[in-house]
Amino acid sequence: MEALFYTLCLQHIPHLGPLKMAALIDQMGSAKNVLLFARQHQYYGLNTFETRAAFNNRDALMQIAEAELTWARKNQINVIGLEDPSYPLLLKQIPDAPCVIFVKGHLPPSGQHTLALVGTRRPSDRANVHVKQILQAMQQVQNTVVISGLAFGVDRMAHEQALTLKLPTWAVMGTGLNTVYPALHRALAHSILDQGGAWISEQGHKSELHPGIFPKRNRIISGLSEAVVVIESTCKGGSMITARLAQEYNREVFALCGRPDDSTASGCHALIKNHTAQLIESGQDIIQAMQWNKSPQNYNPPQREPHLTFKNIWNLFLKQDCWSIEALYDTEVENAATIAEALFYLESEYFIKSLPGARFQRM
Repeated sequence: MEALFYTLCLQHIPHLGPLKMAALIDQMGSAKNVLLFARQHQYYGLNTFETRAAFNNRDALMQIAEAELTWARKNQINVIGLEDPSYPLLLKQIPDAPCVIFVKGHLPPSGQHTLALVGTRRPSDRANVHVKQILQAMQQVQNTVVISGLAFGVDRMAHEQALTLKLPTWAVMGTGLNTVYPALHRALAHSILDQGGAWISEQGHKSELHPGIFPKRNRIISGLSEAVVVIESTCKGGSMITARLAQEYNREVFALCGRPDDSTASGCHALIKNHTAQLIESGQDIIQAMQWNKSPQNYNPPQREPHLTFKNIWNLFLKQDCWSIEALYDTEVENAATIAEALFYLESEYFIKSLPGARFQRM
């Protein structure tokens, strides 16, 4: 908790992005050391007035961090640092991963097939047909999660179709989790939580809405996803940023082809022409390209044995298929930290899968 607290302090220093923050923490040994003992020559070139003032006003930063944690507790929001075992593994792999994320809802760290659907805010009528067809195909794949950005247009279509088809969906928000933007999507956002999905943001609850937060949000969409599908986009759309970042992060990018004279397809055409994206015609193309028809749904773990360290927890699942995390704690076969570590291991190795409501089931 101390590391998380001081990382939150650093997150509110102007011009200190995740790359520079990680470099400072690495040099100084901890976020606490950065805040308490850094000197001007160690600021990695952060010699602006705002940054120096922030480092010299540690008490204010600590008050902000404490307010964030208090607000999160009151609103049932998880504040997850990079070193937390519940931090999403795919997101942790990107070089500019957020040092802290705020999560409301159910966000397993691994064990899912994560697919982002992105596109223009002004899609054609055909876009919804494409979204529906792709997600219907994803119903064949176990543990598929649909990711998008809760914006108008394709984002909304992706979330709505996922809910209709009973697929969990994660909304990556540019705002803090106290604000649903756009406001017209409040009902949709709450439906996402009601059906076992999640809201995700790196922004604190007092962050201000400005255009620069959305490209930062797009990198999280790409980072969380095994694959990104651009449904429709102009050449200057925000989805092009998401696609470019996905390629940089070594994630698969797919795009649909439209009419040559259709401006809403021009971005997709550009991605395909410059080999950033693979051309797809259906959801089955994605499944085959990603080989999701082979794993993990056809994976058969009963012939294996988990690591001896986690044998006590695994034995509980052999006696009873499904457990809530509270019930596991109540067994007292291990302490809470060991149980959390065991669940993370068993899920990542496909011995168990996570369910809504902090429950786990033997596969």
